[in-house]
Amino acid sequence: MRQLRARRAGRKLVRQSDRPTENHRLQWRLFLPFNFEKQSTFMNNNSEYFDQPDAAPLLGQPRTAQPSTEWHETPDALQRLPWLMPFRNGLFTTGFILLVCSMALFALYTYVLHDAPASPDMGMFFLHYAVAITYAATLMTNGIFKFRVQTAVESRAARWTSLLLFLVSAFALNRDFAVFQQSTEWLCVALVGAGATMTAYAWTPWLGVRMQQIVYFSLAMSVWLFGYAAVTLAPMYPVGLIGLLLLGMSVHLFIPVLLATTLGRRLVADYRTQEHLRPAIWAGFSLPPTVVFLFLIAWSQCLERVSITRDDALLRRTSDLPDWVLMAQRIDGSNPVTRYIMNQMLGVGMHYDEGPTLGGAGLMGSMTVMDDVKVHDPLVVIANRLLPPPDLSREDKVSLLRAINNDRHNTEEKFWSGRHLTTQSLVTQARIWPQFRLAYTEKTIRVRNAAETQTGEALYTFHLPTGSVITSMSLWINGREEKARLTTVAKADSAYGQVVNVESRIISRDPAVVYWQEGGRVTLRVYPCPAGQERQVKLGVTSPLRLDGTELVYENPWFEGPTANGAQETVQVDFDQQPTGLVAPHSFDRGPGSQLTHRGTYTPGWSLRMRAPALSGEPFVLNGVAFRLSPHQPKTESFNPERVYLDLNAAWSLAEFEQVWQGIRHRPVFVFDDGFVALTESNRAAYFEKLGEQSISLFPIYRVEHPERALLVTQSGGRSLFLSDLKTTTFAEHLTEHAAHQLPLHVLNLSTETAGYLKTLSEFGALRMVTTTAEVVRGGIRKASFPVLEQNATTVALPEAGVVCQATPVGQTQTASVGPDHLARLFGYNHLLSGIGRQYFDASFKKNDALLMEAQTAHVLSPLSSLIVLETEADYDRFGIKKDANGLQNATLKDEGAVPEPHEWAMIVLFGLVVVWLKWRNKNRWVGSD
Repeated sequence: MRQLRARRAGRKLVRQSDRPTENHRLQWRLFLPFNFEKQSTFMNNNSEYFDQPDAAPLLGQPRTAQPSTEWHETPDALQRLPWLMPFRNGLFTTGFILLVCSMALFALYTYVLHDAPASPDMGMFFLHYAVAITYAATLMTNGIFKFRVQTAVESRAARWTSLLLFLVSAFALNRDFAVFQQSTEWLCVALVGAGATMTAYAWTPWLGVRMQQIVYFSLAMSVWLFGYAAVTLAPMYPVGLIGLLLLGMSVHLFIPVLLATTLGRRLVADYRTQEHLRPAIWAGFSLPPTVVFLFLIAWSQCLERVSITRDDALLRRTSDLPDWVLMAQRIDGSNPVTRYIMNQMLGVGMHYDEGPTLGGAGLMGSMTVMDDVKVHDPLVVIANRLLPPPDLSREDKVSLLRAINNDRHNTEEKFWSGRHLTTQSLVTQARIWPQFRLAYTEKTIRVRNAAETQTGEALYTFHLPTGSVITSMSLWINGREEKARLTTVAKADSAYGQVVNVESRIISRDPAVVYWQEGGRVTLRVYPCPAGQERQVKLGVTSPLRLDGTELVYENPWFEGPTANGAQETVQVDFDQQPTGLVAPHSFDRGPGSQLTHRGTYTPGWSLRMRAPALSGEPFVLNGVAFRLSPHQPKTESFNPERVYLDLNAAWSLAEFEQVWQGIRHRPVFVFDDGFVALTESNRAAYFEKLGEQSISLFPIYRVEHPERALLVTQSGGRSLFLSDLKTTTFAEHLTEHAAHQLPLHVLNLSTETAGYLKTLSEFGALRMVTTTAEVVRGGIRKASFPVLEQNATTVALPEAGVVCQATPVGQTQTASVGPDHLARLFGYNHLLSGIGRQYFDASFKKNDALLMEAQTAHVLSPLSSLIVLETEADYDRFGIKKDANGLQNATLKDEGAVPEPHEWAMIVLFGLVVVWLKWRNKNRWVGSD
């Protein structure tokens, strides 16, 4: 029967087992001859061998008369440059050039011009659309754009190029009508790779077998990519058909299904006829489903872990911690696969898109930085549909993401989106006083909104060097710098929320506010950032220089916020005293005197080193009090504990545990596992293994009896929680009661990093902590020494700078200040923290007028004070925010030194009266002359 069918078809029967290599080379050589007219005749006579899926491979001569020998031969130049052969077809050449230009314009606009003022998204789309429509019409005119008609490879490549032009146009349209949200990086690479492979198909006749297999392997994977897009867009096809009749732009909805169908038919045909391509096609079809299957397995494992943790929480005897904390402790954040999948699972609906929607999803109500940019990941969409994420509240998801990633910035809540905001440029100006071991840094930031219509809210998180404090803030309104006023956190929060979240829904107003955060962080919020415009804001930081041996180290404050990729930064550093042994980054230039300058792209992490000069004792005088520095000579006392508690977690190594055990085994030792358990030689290995699975340290110190006679040995990894993360939990309530009534607990910290909540407890006096090593503990803890707290009404320690700042009253004979006013600011900030102390845990300090007055006098940001800029004086009045005239104001680089003393105020007032009298006299003189 097979012979009969072949005889009827007029072609020779060929065995499928014949090796196709030589015959295919002949086929490809005959395929693109030198004479285009004769080439067309040959293709028309043999089209069934090229395009029909059931046709046998062409191994010999064509069915019609053999062309002349001259027609087969190719000039030597083309034989040497076979990559030029596809360009013999003028239509493909034109399409190739248009595709390259269209993709280059798309990339240029996306990464460069899109951030330019008044970026024309729709105008760029219509340009791409016009190119695609024009080229498609040209192909139709030449009879090539007909999918049911079998055509040669050369014409097929031109048709594929047309589809790719429509694909580029579709993504250009997606900027304004976001059917698909922003693609993940791997999806972008896959899309570009699919387009490049479809374009490379035109060169397959001149490629070796292995290169052909690579092309077909990629084409087979591309079928799944376009097939996924076609299936997810299927619910929109009815709307697309109506739009196709009305506007025509909805043709873009059908481009993925056309691409998937075209590639699928071609691969099936070549799979049947070309044996050497079958392994590549099979592998390409198999890889994407395999990846999806493995991803679903990992997704289900994370779901199971979350489910088990929630069930175990019901069995616990102690219920101090919410479920999300227990989940965070059980999740291995050091495993990149687990962390990657948990981020995707918890981010569905916030950072990760749930699937395509016509017109995109709006954002209403509370949001975080993660909501600014939604990302489309096919793996997440598929897993979310097949295996829905755990039913957690939005608050629990945000808290869990914060704990897993140790990321506070992206989980900060705000009122308006900042999706189109970018940090355009910044200027860093610093002044350093080596003799006083302190520095003042101003960062002026210009943030720009690239949106066409949407107003944005800028959110920055600044990370400050240890012991630093915010002492100034300014916002430019109508081209004029408006300095901030210091007020309570409650008033600042109320004013900003009322203006931004209520009044600005009607008409935009101009506030900016900065808040103190745990862990050496501050949060800056700026609104509005109008579409297509820039806002300028400035933040000032007073910092003690870190003493490292005999050197002083200046550390640059850095920030998280609207992307600063490509932002230009200008740095200027001045020294009050000529530094010695100065070590600066290589990109810094030496200016006049000791000045350092730098211009370039923004670099967050840089520092300066210099030799520590003799400490200056010159004071700064404020309100009859002189603030001066003296060397810090820390005092210690020995401590012999009765009980030892181990905070075992994933940060401990077995070697460290064994060393610590050798030093404490002769005392009662306890660990916490849903209650305190005595550790012995027989059970210590089991508990080390069990508790070692906890990736976050959260030891309940409030459960320790007689903390003044106990010792806690702890160690922390890179992830930790702050008290602000736990403020609504039972854990926080018990901790507040403990901190208010019990004596401090002694703590030995074995790591350079300290858990966030332990660090805060130590800063406010609830713990007495010292950093050591496991090897030291092995030698015994009987002689363990702890620092004695030296804070009092007139003295604060700045241990990072190796100095003590003292405040002493002065008489009327005190001359003008020589030291910078930052001495008073650092004293006020540290004395304020000491005064808050254990009141921090019950929030009673926020009602302490004496503490607020101290913050206003030093003009420093603190747990009870914030800096805010409002648009008008009337706004300050209606929110009860008054300007303090008795203390320091916003710090500045221009006029460092003392504020006017009483006798100086008298002279200023006298001078003002003289000026007023002179004006009054001149006015009366002119009136009398009339």
